[in-house]
Amino acid sequence: MAAFVLHVRTPAGPPRNWTRAQVQSFARKCPSAVDTRRVTVRMNGTVHAEHDGPSLTPPLPRKRIRVAILGGGISGLMCATELVRQANEQNALDMDVEVFDTGVHNVGGRASSRAVTVKGASMVVDHAAQFFTVSHGNRRLQAYVDEWKRLGVLREWGEAAVVSLSNGKRSDASLHCAPPYYIGTRGIGAISSALSQKLNIRRPAWVSVMQRDEDAAGAWKLFRNRHKAKEGAAMGVYDAVVIAHNGKCADRLVGTAHIPHIQRFLRTLFTCSAREEKNSKMQMSSLWSVLVAFEQPVAADFEGAFIPDCPALAWVSNNSKKLLQPLHEDGDAGTGGVAECWTLLSTPAFATKFKVPQEAVPDETAAIVVKELLSAFERALARAPGSLTPCFVRAQLWGAAVPLNYLAEERCIWDGAVKVGVCGDWLGQQASMESAAMSGIELADTIMRDFSRAGGPREERGLRAKFVLPRANTALGGFPRAPIDTEEEVLPARRRV
Repeated sequence: MAAFVLHVRTPAGPPRNWTRAQVQSFARKCPSAVDTRRVTVRMNGTVHAEHDGPSLTPPLPRKRIRVAILGGGISGLMCATELVRQANEQNALDMDVEVFDTGVHNVGGRASSRAVTVKGASMVVDHAAQFFTVSHGNRRLQAYVDEWKRLGVLREWGEAAVVSLSNGKRSDASLHCAPPYYIGTRGIGAISSALSQKLNIRRPAWVSVMQRDEDAAGAWKLFRNRHKAKEGAAMGVYDAVVIAHNGKCADRLVGTAHIPHIQRFLRTLFTCSAREEKNSKMQMSSLWSVLVAFEQPVAADFEGAFIPDCPALAWVSNNSKKLLQPLHEDGDAGTGGVAECWTLLSTPAFATKFKVPQEAVPDETAAIVVKELLSAFERALARAPGSLTPCFVRAQLWGAAVPLNYLAEERCIWDGAVKVGVCGDWLGQQASMESAAMSGIELADTIMRDFSRAGGPREERGLRAKFVLPRANTALGGFPRAPIDTEEEVLPARRRV
């Protein structure tokens, strides 16, 4: 058995053949007597090796940093995951991270799935994001993807499963994006669920006010609403706050913090098409998502399809085939079971035409939306009007769905002076799940660097960036082929629906 011998600066040293645990105990009690640069290892009473060794003095206490991440979409979850991972690996900071999410059913935002029951049959559906891609060479995100594949969280979607469809004629979908395509094995929400397993999630939780804590210099207090703020009933006190959502709610929230240089990035203009003259603000579109189930198969030889040149319908997907779900109650379609459940996603122009408060969608508006999108689906398939008769329908409006412009050059925003950051799919490149993930990852990197600094200027990112319009766009966002910057190399960008 090896004995670790400590070299001491004073005559009153420890016995010569202590174990490592005994040496460490002595070093903690008498640190001034220890020369931690040299360690001698004795084996059976004989010097086996003598070398410069690691410090045997106890490590300094880890600095505890409390971080609130407001938004449980992909960017917020990836930011939280990376903060926890890096803190554990570096063993220098104790990152106490809390994710606040408004989701009633689950986390993930637009990258979530929904469980529905139709005629006694339970199924999972993707009602927003449908699949995602990873740029060639993006090794950092690809490492996550490979691990999710190993764990059975996601799989590759066959290239032939996705097409472009118009008037019954199908064509190659590579015009819109390039494979491989990735989907969750139990819906796209499986990815968000996997990320959330190791995180501290507070859900459903609304945060509407953030204020400086007068008792803790530089800290932030979070409140559910202004009434709670007046009462002083804070949801928590945090050293840093990450805004991982957008739209009017994010704009109003940051307005309560009185940090206009960050709030300016969150001011939002809702429109169906991006305009150069309005590029001082984020421009966003809305989308309608309609679920329709049929007792008989639609008899389409694809699982997902872009619908180009259609004023109402932009995308359709067969959740039943895509997610490999047996949906029949008794094994046979048309005998009381459900054959297929589809997701229909509208164009931004259609959503603008039928824009209503998403928290209280009138029944008559929902009925019109379902009728119009179902008719567009029939035309895309070259079917007769009224030939598709669903046994189940559900309409949902995504008010803040797809960013139409993006902040160039930077994938995140951070001001180390106030300890507030922003991440999302609209930073650094055209909106995508990949963009959202990389934004969260890079913001975590920035936060770790900032809090690891012993002194000097604080970290700052994105505060001088400007919004730009994409070179090309589709109804559901862009699929850029131009190179994008990553930490490793210049990579071609790809895009999810």
